[in-house]
Amino acid sequence: MNKYILFLSLLAIGISACKSDEITDKGSEKAKPVSRKASKSTSTAKYRGHWIDKDFVESMEKNRSVTAVSVMPAIIELTFPAILGDSATLVSGTKTRKTLLDSPENDVFTFDEGKLVYDNLGNVEKLTFTNKANKTHTLVRAGNDEVGADGTAIQAIVNKHTLVGDYFVLDKKGKKGDDFIIFKPDGGIIGLPDFNKYEVCVGGNCRKLVVEKKDVAYLSRDGKGDYYAFEVKDYDKDPPKVITPKPYTKEVDGEIVTITPKPKVNPNQRRGIVLTIYEIEGTKDFKSNVKLGAIKYELGMKK
Repeated sequence: MNKYILFLSLLAIGISACKSDEITDKGSEKAKPVSRKASKSTSTAKYRGHWIDKDFVESMEKNRSVTAVSVMPAIIELTFPAILGDSATLVSGTKTRKTLLDSPENDVFTFDEGKLVYDNLGNVEKLTFTNKANKTHTLVRAGNDEVGADGTAIQAIVNKHTLVGDYFVLDKKGKKGDDFIIFKPDGGIIGLPDFNKYEVCVGGNCRKLVVEKKDVAYLSRDGKGDYYAFEVKDYDKDPPKVITPKPYTKEVDGEIVTITPKPKVNPNQRRGIVLTIYEIEGTKDFKSNVKLGAIKYELGMKK
């Protein structure tokens, strides 16, 4: 009898142990999705922030123009979310949209538009974007001070490299006037009687208003305004215009001699950085019949 009881006791312990193992195994299987889900909420501190297409910014900075950028990149700006699994924000030449980024493997992200690779060689951060056509673009991190009120960095950067500055009004003869105008990095204007805000066109319908390779900006006051073309030109880059006076004859000590004056630089040649703002005719319906209108303002940049 005692042997029978001992046998039943050992059998009960064995069954209990098997059940314990079964619960542990199932528990570990259930934990796997939780672990994967947790990886989706991993912090993106290393990647977080606003990234801008490097070639786009350098071309715009060199020419003080958006229109001068020969090829508009597919991604002008990419903003990483705070949590992986949330959508990243992409700004292209035509619109702003959201996209999901897969969790990175060795600093490589894949998403609908292509692939992103992060590296920090030589303590210089960059993202290399490769699109579906296997073309690559380099994105660099924007500074915190370049993020505008709209939550993107590209508009503030475009402002900075095109219109931002302190100006004085030029009269019809190109002479400096007494009125001073300021175009601020946040899109504000100080000193213009008709407008107090501006937004430089980067993409969308306003690109249809580009005339004679001029840039386009929306100037407004209290929500009401219109599109204008503008050009920022650095006349100091132009070679000096030399005036060569014609030779003339003159009597000297009873003799007629030919005098050849020395060449001289034209004193009236325009110098400095000049912002010219033009009206655009035909801006209401964004059709192709737009043309450049009269000069609205001509401003010289203070140095």
